[in-house]
Parts: sequence; structure tokens; C-alpha cells
Amino acid sequence: MNFKISVAAALVLLPSLAFCGAGDVARLNKSYASARSESERMRVAVDAIESGVVCKYCNVSELDKVFSTRFSRKDKNTKGLDALYRGVVYFDSAEMNASQGKAKNLPSPAAANRRGWYLWFKFDEAGNVVDYYISNVHK
Repeated sequence: MNFKISVAAALVLLPSLAFCGAGDVARLNKSYASARSESERMRVAVDAIESGVVCKYCNVSELDKVFSTRFSRKDKNTKGLDALYRGVVYFDSAEMNASQGKAKNLPSPAAANRRGWYLWFKFDEAGNVVDYYISNVHK
């Protein structure tokens, strides 16, 4: 059997190594800072994913710039048994006031009684994001 694969299909098979410009990060940071509701902040996070600022293998320092956090400082208390650090960005105003003013790194959304939407991610020693998701499920 002969199989032909289009260039577009071949690109889908390659790992995503997205590149984002400084303009994307600055625009997203401004949008996030001016967002007044949980849904607006969540939309900015989705936009960050779609523009490649949040992606697998992207550096956590870019997330810090967008969300005004300090995850790249690597709090040893957020390092799991898999040797990966964890970060959570809550979009709900009450959760932000309680845990994010200084970007307190929490190991998982289940660590406390939480509510609302959030971006959860893991990153390695070099600061490369290895896993992420947006959810409103708190176990």
C-alpha cells in the first residue's frame, strides 16, 4: 500500500514548538491586567494558548509575564515526586485575592477548597512547560 501524507498533516505530527513574539506577551499581559471578571481572564488564558505563549515546551517565564506571576523562581515546595514543579493561575477574583497576589505556587487545585476556572501546569528544572490544562473541576 502506498500512503501519501500532505505537508499540513505532516506538520500536525511534529511536536509543537510554538514561538510567540514580545508583542503577544505584552498584549496578553495588558488584557489580563485589565480583565474584570473570571470569564475575561479565562479568555485571555485561552488566547495565550492559541497564540503559542502557553504551550508544551514553552518557558514558564512567558507565563509569568502574561499573568504577572513568579513561577520561574521555582518554589521547592511545589516540586512533585516526578521532579516537576507545579503552578496554578486562578481566574476567580476571590481565589486570586486569596492565593495569587504574590503568585503563591500551589501544588494542585485540589490542595484546598477552591472554586472557579484555573490554569494548571507542570514545568521542569529548565522552566519548560511539560503539561497544562484549563479547568473548573476541583477534586
